[in-house]
Order: sequence, then C-alpha cells, then structure tokens
Amino acid sequence: MLETLLLLASTCAFADDRVCDYMAANDDHAPVTAAQQAKAKAFFDKTLFEGPTARWQFAYVRRDFVCGFVNSKNRFGGYVGWTPFFYHPGLQIGELAELDGDHYHIWKMRCLGRA
Repeated sequence: MLETLLLLASTCAFADDRVCDYMAANDDHAPVTAAQQAKAKAFFDKTLFEGPTARWQFAYVRRDFVCGFVNSKNRFGGYVGWTPFFYHPGLQIGELAELDGDHYHIWKMRCLGRA
C-alpha cells in the first residue's frame, strides 16, 4: 500500500489529473522495474534528440506497457516539457504522445484503459 501511495505521489507531480485519478481508482498497474526502465530508455534514445540527456518519470506498467513521462531537449538545447509515452518491451513498440496530438488517444487507451 505504501509503495502504491509513493508511486502515485511521485507520478502525480508530473502527470495530468486524469492519470492520478486513474491510478487512485485502479489496481491494474505495477511498478516499473529497472530492466524495463533501461529498455524504454534505450528504445527512445534512438529517436529523441540528444536522447541520453532526457529526463524520465516512469509511472507504472499496465498490461505490459511501460507508461510514464519524458522531458527531452529540442534542437536549441532547451527541454520541451513533460510528454507522455508508452513502451512495450516484448513488442519493441513505443510512442511519445503530445497532449494535443494523435498519439495521445492511443496513450490513454494503453496507459489509462480508456479513450
């Protein structure tokens, strides 16, 4: 229980309220392991500009999808802000989900369980 509360508190510092509401109401998520974190970072390092400098906030794993937020640099060297992401280690698929972009709908289905 304490681990869930700590996970909820640390995630809610970066997440929008819908993520926090979901985590508080559902128990179908698990903590992200160190191995899952390393795989997600390696996957996105290939696509992010200056990937190794990205800042990560891993939220939880839901149905094998690693869910969280990443803050990466743009070409001017500034951080762009926390962006939701999902990643599936077994399938080797993942997406960044800009809050106003098309992938946000997919992120909500994968990480929140609703459209």
